[in-house]
Amino acid sequence: MGALTFTGVTNPYGMVTGIDFHGGLGVTSCQTGSVLRTTNGGGTWQKITLPAALRVAMFDVDVIDSQHVVIVGSGHIGYSDDGGAT
Repeated sequence: MGALTFTGVTNPYGMVTGIDFHGGLGVTSCQTGSVLRTTNGGGTWQKITLPAALRVAMFDVDVIDSQHVVIVGSGHIGYSDDGGAT
């Protein structure tokens, strides 16, 4: 097995509290209430705009499959059935 190579990605949205992948789809939860999504295995990340009620400190995320994502925050649970796009 060869050496592993890591590429750093800057996260301007605060400490990452959770990350999960299903294939190339990855979602992070951040302490600041931000959620980031990648569809290319972490090569690039996009911020997801959450409803105001979900803009709280996020604790964890679970990517169930390519369409279903659950995020858990301070007193709130969010669910996406479009791969975390919304």
